Amino acid sequence: MVLEVTSILLAISTVALAICARRSKRQAERARADQSSLSQNQRLFAMLTESMKDVIWVLDLDTLRFTYVSPSVKYLRGFSAEEVMAASAEESIVPEHREYAFSTIARELADFRAGRITSDNQFFDEVMQPCKDGPGVWTEVSSYYWLNRETGHAELHGVSRNITQRRKAEERIRHMAHYDTLTDLPNRALFFELVASGLSQARRQNRRAALLYIDLDNFKHVNDSHGHDMGDLVLQKTARRLVAVLRESDAVGRIGGDEFVVLLNNLESAHDARQTAGKILDRLGEPLAVADREFHIEASIGIALFPEHGQDSDELARHADMAMYQAKQVGRNQVAMFGDAVSRGKLSAASLPQPTAR
Repeated sequence: MVLEVTSILLAISTVALAICARRSKRQAERARADQSSLSQNQRLFAMLTESMKDVIWVLDLDTLRFTYVSPSVKYLRGFSAEEVMAASAEESIVPEHREYAFSTIARELADFRAGRITSDNQFFDEVMQPCKDGPGVWTEVSSYYWLNRETGHAELHGVSRNITQRRKAEERIRHMAHYDTLTDLPNRALFFELVASGLSQARRQNRRAALLYIDLDNFKHVNDSHGHDMGDLVLQKTARRLVAVLRESDAVGRIGGDEFVVLLNNLESAHDARQTAGKILDRLGEPLAVADREFHIEASIGIALFPEHGQDSDELARHADMAMYQAKQVGRNQVAMFGDAVSRGKLSAASLPQPTAR
């Protein structure tokens, strides 16, 4: 009887051991499969992050250090992932953008900790990041805030994408919208924005300003005799001469054809405007060499003063234009101020009457 019980127990034990052995084997096989799958997934993740152009990163907001940066940062900025993680987060933003970037993060982090935003809230921004060699790169950053349960630290998880070419294209479009394509001077729209700003400043500081309308005399002859390509070259060189005569605080624009406009800021008296107009005539009257030809450019200039001749840009423009036509009627290559008579003979800077000492 005892032998039979022992035999039964031994049989049961053998079966149990066999079952445990098979179960352990299956668990080991599953563990190996899971490990193989994990390794495969890790290799796949590494392959994806190394080949993609966008940069994935994790920023610890308590230490302001990156805890993860994908290898693609090498293609974006020239730094290795290890170099970026060894540096502070401030060094990942160009100096002129740091205050904005980190004040934004501080504000959003406060909202995250207060529960006003969650990890479901995604944020987008554009910043310039420094490169190891060469100029910085514009990046579009998409990010969200996350609480790391293991460390207790708040983190910012994000993706950075190179948008430098897009920014350059947008800048070209903005430039084309505001600058004359031939001379690269401000066009009518931008120039009169500058006038409005200049008049506002003159009003605050109780100073004078002046608007000059400049029309090149007989310029049609240049186009008719030498062709429009040659005429365009003459206009380009004329524009550069105008810029050279003026101060940095002044502005010059081209409003069409052979018409230019000048804003003189921060003037002491009407004499300052007359004197600058005379200098412009002198400079434009110098022989102008274009290709193998020499041109002698003359112009008629009309002046309107702020505040005497107008309180806004429209009124000043209208009066400066009227003065310019008055100069043409007198004999061309003249300067006329709105409301004044114009004496015959070229008005040059040297021939202007000088203000008497008080």
